[in-house]
Amino acid sequence: GLGAVPPPPGQAERPPGSPSPQPSSPVPAVSPAEIAEAVEVEEGPSSSSSAFASASAPSQGSGSRKRSPDDLSLLCELPPREAEAVGLALEQWGRLRLRVKALEPTLRREGALVQEILDTGLRDENRRTLRKLTQSSAGGDVEETIQQVGKAIGANRERLERILERNHGELVRLSTTAVSDMKEDVLREVDEVLARLKHALAAVRGELLGAKERADMTAVRRTGRSFNDLKGLVRRLDEERRLITRNSALAALLVTVCRRVLPVRQVDPAALRDIPASCEGYRRIMDFYFFTDAGLYFFGDYPSGPNWFVRLKRNVAILLVRDKSGRTLYNHFAVSGEHRAPGAPLAPDGGPLRSMEAKDEHGRVFNRQHDAEFKLLSGFCTAHMASQSSASFVGATGTLWSRKPLCASCLGAVRQVRGMFPQLDLSVSVGALSSSENGGSCAVSSREPSVVCCTDSARAAAAVGCVDSAREATAAGCVDSA
Repeated sequence: GLGAVPPPPGQAERPPGSPSPQPSSPVPAVSPAEIAEAVEVEEGPSSSSSAFASASAPSQGSGSRKRSPDDLSLLCELPPREAEAVGLALEQWGRLRLRVKALEPTLRREGALVQEILDTGLRDENRRTLRKLTQSSAGGDVEETIQQVGKAIGANRERLERILERNHGELVRLSTTAVSDMKEDVLREVDEVLARLKHALAAVRGELLGAKERADMTAVRRTGRSFNDLKGLVRRLDEERRLITRNSALAALLVTVCRRVLPVRQVDPAALRDIPASCEGYRRIMDFYFFTDAGLYFFGDYPSGPNWFVRLKRNVAILLVRDKSGRTLYNHFAVSGEHRAPGAPLAPDGGPLRSMEAKDEHGRVFNRQHDAEFKLLSGFCTAHMASQSSASFVGATGTLWSRKPLCASCLGAVRQVRGMFPQLDLSVSVGALSSSENGGSCAVSSREPSVVCCTDSARAAAAVGCVDSAREATAAGCVDSA
């Protein structure tokens, strides 16, 4: 790309075979190969480990010593402005070392899950073939690919189904912690470092091209070594970034392939009983409906095909009421929504409770009659209004657990239920995590119509629909007044 060195200004190209003139200011005779050598990127051994070294001062030597696997320092000089920017970027990368180290157990676990899935017959399939199954088209090529991959799985189909079912529980448990968000934060900061390095690389490249145009070969060699060094760092950081993302990218591909190839699970909804009003109960629901037909049981994730529960848009709630002897008076779960929502049925028009319009997390205002919490509270009231007596609920306790914060309408429904059943000790919990799962727990309230949320960290709380301040609670509709 750099080409041969042009003749100095004012000197015409000599005809072939004519003697070389003696210039008054000699230019060093440098061949195109030497120029290419000056700007050729030093490959060196690339590091596949997750070691991240702190940035050190640039080396002042003009040699091109090899970089050790842990070394992310500059080996050549840079112009002052670029040197400062690159030094700050490498210092930032060095500070990421402990955060990346903390991700290693998760990355190893992800890698083991991916390898276990690949071992069921997908390992020998070309990645391009598998990516065909991510296409939304139902054309002949895709159908042929589905048959081809299904044939490759062959007798391993049941084994693959068991692996997915067993590992899905692990994925659900991971989704209630801040691991995914931690990885996202690390990647965001890595991208900042890469952006700074690439900006400096572009500036050095401009200086290199300028030196080439001036035929200043001393500057070409010096700037070329700096360009090589900086480009090697960018390549190293790109490789380290791929170490963080490759399992996730491959797992997403394999999940899509499995959803296209494997049949949906058939379940009897009546078999799901004794559901704790907690995160554990929520996980049991997710495990029970895993890989079932989303066309029949819609949780707001995939609209069709097997349920995988990646990004649930609909809320899930659980209500458990026991009398003073521990006997279950009511236990059910519900999913928000009017159509294809599993769990408790819709609250009837003109039922025992009154809903109202309220904002959702996106600021949209609509009647909340089909909220999961409202369905459950209405179902409980309908089942027990006829047999209500003061003595029957003395000492009775109930817990309403919700994955998302309650809106003003559902909080109003809680107050209505407490008014109808004054002897019932009804508490409300939102995304409550046990201390072993998230380093903290949240006690549930018993009498006040407030929502108790885990506040171990803002990001962990957001991952399970919790709020950790009065300001966020108000924004989410978690207000204590109608």
